[in-house]
Amino acid sequence: MEERGVKKVPGFSEIDIGGGICRFIAQDKTHIGWTEIYALLNLIAVEMKMKDDATIPDYLCAQC
Repeated sequence: MEERGVKKVPGFSEIDIGGGICRFIAQDKTHIGWTEIYALLNLIAVEMKMKDDATIPDYLCAQC
């Protein structure tokens, strides 16, 4: 991609919390509490899998 001058933009989500917008960027580790955030996301993914939710891919939190 680099040789063609194309840059990949990371995926992100935004939510409104109390009138302020919070942005969550894929693989972002700049937040002071990123380890706790990723641990909680991994726990949620595991709990969802335990409920036999076939829509959760195995690679969801491979880097958490």
